[in-house]
Amino acid sequence: MPLRRLTKMSKLELETEQKELKSIIAELTKLLKSDDAIRFQVSDELTAVAKSFATPRKTRIGAA
Repeated sequence: MPLRRLTKMSKLELETEQKELKSIIAELTKLLKSDDAIRFQVSDELTAVAKSFATPRKTRIGAA
């Protein structure tokens, strides 16, 4: 494969990655501008963590 072709492929990959990163930056900037959006995002992440790490109690809680 000629070097020109490899360079062009790398350039296309880098341009695609740049577009993706710009999109992510725009989303995060939008998130940082809104307190409600931040609270909603944190709430969603905490719910996901609680679901993935939730384990039932191994002992019963009773009257002492």
